[in-house]
Amino acid sequence: MKHMPEKTRRDFLRDCAIGALAAGAAPLAFARDVNPPSASQAKSKVIIARDAALYGSGNNPEAARVEKLLDHAMQAYSDSTDPVAPWRKLFKPNEVVGLKVNTIAGPGLSTHVALVEAICERLKQAGIRAGNIVVWDRTEGELERAGFTLSNDPMLAQRIAAALAGVEQVEMELRRKVDDTAAGGSVRSPGGEKVPQGYEDKVADYYRKLGKSK
Repeated sequence: MKHMPEKTRRDFLRDCAIGALAAGAAPLAFARDVNPPSASQAKSKVIIARDAALYGSGNNPEAARVEKLLDHAMQAYSDSTDPVAPWRKLFKPNEVVGLKVNTIAGPGLSTHVALVEAICERLKQAGIRAGNIVVWDRTEGELERAGFTLSNDPMLAQRIAAALAGVEQVEMELRRKVDDTAAGGSVRSPGGEKVPQGYEDKVADYYRKLGKSK
């Protein structure tokens, strides 16, 4: 599949709804399957995609390489050879998709624009309208510092609310399912997996830099 030209990528991202969530609202993750994992499903499937040349000679990741890594990870996770097929399995064309980014740390440590652009492109190819893709974080200032261009959509607040619709109901259902399971039941699987080498150091360095920026 051909890569989308850089100008077209950014034009498409600009058409998405990008903004901040209303103050006081808690960021929550939407889950389709409200059934807690059984003992046979306790292990999670984790895909790690790496590219030593991702940043090239600059400070920002190269868009084409980011797209290739994303495709590799999604195809490996879904056992597919088509880069768009995994997204079609996850979302229907009439749905509103919310992308919660993390921009508190500013450029470099925040969610990269190139990754969001690649995800938006695949969502569009899976049939999701640009206006139904909502990229959001807690403040507009943090989004702009991380390189995102805010949407001028007057319906932005409603779009964000639509992206999060039903989340609380799903959370309540998850809690009820867990309560109904045998003692020790949990939505999360046991954390017995080994942490990838170097990950703990990067997380520690992230929080050190985060503390200095306050």
